[in-house]
Amino acid sequence: CGNGICDNSETSSTCPSDCTFTEQALQMSPEGGSGAIGAMFSVKALSNLEIYSLDFHSARNGNDQVQVYTRPGPYAGFEFDESAWTLIHDDPNVELERRSQVTPLGEFDSSVPISAGSVQSFFVYAPRKVMYNGGTSEGQLFSSDSNLEFYEGIGLTAKFDGDGSDIYSPRVFRGTIKYRA
Repeated sequence: CGNGICDNSETSSTCPSDCTFTEQALQMSPEGGSGAIGAMFSVKALSNLEIYSLDFHSARNGNDQVQVYTRPGPYAGFEFDESAWTLIHDDPNVELERRSQVTPLGEFDSSVPISAGSVQSFFVYAPRKVMYNGGTSEGQLFSSDSNLEFYEGIGLTAKFDGDGSDIYSPRVFRGTIKYRA
């Protein structure tokens, strides 16, 4: 910290002198859809950035647990390997909104720095279901802006303990990725 460069191990919280970012958001698939207890997807950073939160659509309203996991690189091959993922947000009492309204999560326990050119994957888990839409092709670019690319992913009916029959593919996460770039 202090060298004028926001290194991969630094964030705006740990080194504000090097990592001054503007808050931005990339929204995906706001209408329609179905859901399951989890959604996995990957993003690619086009510039150095940090993802600090997500908003998403839930199938049912009420209070329930929401967890967000992340891992560097693609999720494929790690859908049921909990040891390959890092828990970055765990809230046992999120006020979930209905399908047509977004549920904000607030800031993650730990933001996720991503270097330009790197891929990072996310798994959003909510027992009352994470909403998504059917996609065209798993891994296909769905949405992007000048800093971030979002790729079609999968829906899951099991949390780290299922098999291939628990995967719905392709799926497009219904929500918003909040980041600083």
